[in-house]
Amino acid sequence: MLRVFLQAGHAIHFANPSDRPIGYWSGRQSEGGQRFYLENSELLLDSPGEWFLRPNPGNSDGGGTLMYIPLEGENMAMVDAKLPVATDLLVLAGAVDVELRSVTIAHSDWQCGGITKTEPCDQQSAQFQAGAAVRVMPSVDVPNPNRIVLAGVKLLRHGQNALWIDGGCSRVTFDGGTVADLGTGGIRVGHAHAIGAHGPPLPAAAVSDVTITNSVLSDAGWVFPAGTGIFVQSGVADVTIAHNEIYEFSYTAISLGWNWNYAPQPFTGGHLVVKNRIHHLGFPRRE
Repeated sequence: MLRVFLQAGHAIHFANPSDRPIGYWSGRQSEGGQRFYLENSELLLDSPGEWFLRPNPGNSDGGGTLMYIPLEGENMAMVDAKLPVATDLLVLAGAVDVELRSVTIAHSDWQCGGITKTEPCDQQSAQFQAGAAVRVMPSVDVPNPNRIVLAGVKLLRHGQNALWIDGGCSRVTFDGGTVADLGTGGIRVGHAHAIGAHGPPLPAAAVSDVTITNSVLSDAGWVFPAGTGIFVQSGVADVTIAHNEIYEFSYTAISLGWNWNYAPQPFTGGHLVVKNRIHHLGFPRRE
């Protein structure tokens, strides 16, 4: 636990706004108290496995000096360090009849609040995020992408959700894949703004006919603990989640029909969840 003690006349100013007033979650053990994030400080570099990038003054290419505390027994001569910059690696916008098989897509960064830091960084199921490592979404010319297959695809070491199947998509299959080592969550299904009474209306065509099968999703929530294994929002119909193994998520393994009100949700339902193996959720992590 980190405690910050301030002398009289000093204050901490957070870059991003808070989703709730500070102290709102105090004493609510079911929520673990209110979270906030401190990052990019050399003072926090004190444990094995942690790193800090000290920017070089006047260097416009983003370079710097990487400082790292090795894990016990780690041979630094064998370390291959990668510092990702891009957050969205593959965007299938308006895609039709696409098959992606037996490829590995790895190493992407995360973002919170954009450059202006005007949005909160900690909401349920990390729904505030505006991107993903791989995103299937409509385009102006093709508002209803469909018939997309990702088979045997490995999505590894991503800061945001690994895969996002956004509004208007249909007949999307993720089969025999591996999703692991994630800053947030695994697979998100649903329109970006299908979050309840205060959001924009759902698109005319919701997400439908999504199949997630025979895959392994694990080791997530390293940056945003609210990341979900498979996050199915409202406005999504006919999702099949079968024969998957989901483990080591700090929050929920499978979330269906996520919303923030009790009103009837259009386009929602018809899901089938069967024969999945779910284990080791929450912290502490399994050693």
